[in-house]
Amino acid sequence: MSELPVATWTEASPPVDPAAGRVVLVVEDEPMIRALVVTVLRRQGYTVLEAADGPAALAEAAAHAGAIELLLTDLQMPAMDGREVARRLLAERPGLKVMFVSAFFSEADGWDDVIDRAEFLAKPFTPTVLAARVRDLLQ
Repeated sequence: MSELPVATWTEASPPVDPAAGRVVLVVEDEPMIRALVVTVLRRQGYTVLEAADGPAALAEAAAHAGAIELLLTDLQMPAMDGREVARRLLAERPGLKVMFVSAFFSEADGWDDVIDRAEFLAKPFTPTVLAARVRDLLQ
């Protein structure tokens, strides 16, 4: 009688959540849009910092000692636009990725060094599109 091979059992590692530990700073002056974006990203597993305007975003970033991997900001806001927020945060955090969202961006708004380094997501967008674009950018 021949011996049967002995099967070895190893516990499979749980799948790695690509969002685990990833921090996103959301800057949006429209409360309903900000709430939607924050909810979608938190449901995807991201740690989300949020701010209603540019000055609040800078304060939020300064108060956060850890890494921030993505700035997701409205392009046009009162007090300080998204470009200026991105410029200031990139000066302090050069590895930061930037995604601008806007319903009003056009070629007439012009391109510059900050825009050239960023992704752009046109409003309106669906939660599925938002989640996919953020995931793709952070991979």
